[in-house]
Amino acid sequence: MRQDTRTPGNPRQQTWAIVSLILGILVFCTMGLTGPFAIWAGITSNRKREGSGMATAGIVLGGVGSMILAAFIGLPLLSLAYKATVFN
Repeated sequence: MRQDTRTPGNPRQQTWAIVSLILGILVFCTMGLTGPFAIWAGITSNRKREGSGMATAGIVLGGVGSMILAAFIGLPLLSLAYKATVFN
């Protein structure tokens, strides 16, 4: 009989990875507000070498959310700037 050499990660050690993934998923519910926090939690998790798959997913989702947040803030500002230069 073969011995299982895989070591399951300790759930207590994967806290930052789980936080990163959850914040990354919540990006779509919060219009991107949790994106930067998901990136931060994912980087913290990767530095501690824990839950790298979940942390990477959180970083990617956080990046997508940050782009959504930038679009929600940036596009209206560009529109206002355009209107101010064209009509003055």
